[in-house]
Amino acid sequence: MREQRLILSPDLVTVLRDPGDRVLLDVGESRRLRLVLRLRPGDQVIAADGKGAEADARIATIRKDDGRVEIEMRGPWRER
Repeated sequence: MREQRLILSPDLVTVLRDPGDRVLLDVGESRRLRLVLRLRPGDQVIAADGKGAEADARIATIRKDDGRVEIEMRGPWRER
């Protein structure tokens, strides 16, 4: 399966600076990742800022209470 690219909002990009940083996605994006793309914890994704930078990331957790997805940075930001 091909890695999925996630275009993150600017406020999320500022939180995800270093490998190991995590952020919880909103309900709508989480629903798309879980139900449409069928991603699961451990799946690799490419986080993108929408301005040409991207970084390796992964699905860290999916919360059972509300289904929100948490992603974790796996590498530094790089220009495409």
